[in-house]
Formats: sequence, C-alpha cells, structure tokens
Amino acid sequence: MDEPKRQDNPSLELPSVRNLLTEAWSILRTHATILLGYSGWLLAANFPLFLFQTGSETSGWVRAAIFFFSLVQTAVAFWLGILLPLLVRHFLETPSLPFAPLSKKTWLLFPSVLTVELLLAAVLLGGFLLFIFPALLCIVWFGFAPLSAILEEKRGLNAFLRARALVKGRFWKAAWRLLAGPAFLFLLFLLAESALLGILGGLEGWNPEVLLHESISPWVRVVSAVGDLFFLPLLAAYQVLVYRAFVHVTERQTL
Repeated sequence: MDEPKRQDNPSLELPSVRNLLTEAWSILRTHATILLGYSGWLLAANFPLFLFQTGSETSGWVRAAIFFFSLVQTAVAFWLGILLPLLVRHFLETPSLPFAPLSKKTWLLFPSVLTVELLLAAVLLGGFLLFIFPALLCIVWFGFAPLSAILEEKRGLNAFLRARALVKGRFWKAAWRLLAGPAFLFLLFLLAESALLGILGGLEGWNPEVLLHESISPWVRVVSAVGDLFFLPLLAAYQVLVYRAFVHVTERQTL
C-alpha cells in the first residue's frame, strides 16, 4: 500500500501580503473614527509648524519656534507609533473593553521602545556602513524588535532576541512581508499625494518644477500630513497583523 502523502498544517501557513493588506484596510474602515481621531494629533502638531513656516517673519524666535514644534511633531509621531499598534491589537483581541487606558500605557512603554528604536537604528547604521546587504539582513532579522517592545513589552536586547526567533527559518517569507506591504502602501500614498498636489497646482497655477519652492513647500507638508492621517493607522494595522501571524506560526511549531 502506498504511503499517504503528508498534509501540510494550515495553521503554519502565513497569510499573503494581499490578505494582510486587505485585513488592515478592514480594520481601519471598521475603527476609522478612533484610529483617525488619534492619528489626527499629528495633523494638529503640524498646524503651528505650518503657520510659522508660511509666515514672512524670519527672526531668531521664529526659528526657535519652528525647532520647538518640530520636536513636538517628532514626539507625537513616536507616541502614535506606540499607541496605534496597541489600539489595533485591542480591536483584534478585546474590542468590547475600553481602550482609553492604552494612552497611559503608551507613556509607560515610551522609554523602553525608544531604547529599542535607538539600538535598531545603531544596528542598521552599522549594517549600511558595512555595505547594503548586512543592513538588509538586519532589517529582516530585527524588524520585529520595536513591535516586540510594544506588544510583548520586551526590553532592550530581549526585543531583538524575540524578533530573531520569530523569523528564524522563515527569512525570505519575513523579508517579503516586512518590506512588500509597507512599500506598496508608501507608493500608493505617494501617488495619491502627487495627484492631489497636481490638482492644487493646476488650481493655483503652480509650475510643477517649483513645487519645492520655499513659498510652496509648506503646502507639500500639509498634503503629506493629511496623507499620514490615513497612512499611519493603516501601516500600524498591517505591521501588527504580520507580527501576530509570525507569533502564531512560531507558537504552533513549538507544540
């Protein structure tokens, strides 16, 4: 009698990039009010910066104000980078529970996540200095480290060890899902923002060659900020879904 063919375990299969993007869009659409409401804080942080950059005053205090609000914008973006993944996980696991305490938890995670991000930046910088291939290797090996710090509260090197364990034996699958999805979203939003700037340019009579002129570039930043309003929660949803998929496969393999 012929030996029966071994059946692959469907629980060990990773979802495709297309399915992950579709599910990420579904999460954003279902919880748009909350996710866009929080990501709107970045738009609010951009508003005073826009006012100072479009003004005619160029004194020292204006430059200081621009520097200060640039720091505020960076801090808000980093805060959202922690909060949005927490919100996405909350909607996937416990949507019936209140989500307000997550905002406080974000500030508690801030130092540990910042440490991991700085370590990751140092690792990637070292990889690029050694040539591009080691940097790409590090991106895949340790790309999950920030999410390990956020979703599993791993600290320091433990976040990197956890990230490495998740992609062990699945390097190319991890590389494709870590890079292809964000690249697609980036190109999609870049095309959308370019089209919107083209429409604005047509209405205002701008020459496309001077879109980066000092008097016009603030509008480029505004359009980019509006795009980030949708891009950031969509990217966070995608990244959390990828992370959870690799966690699920890793845990099933250990059973």
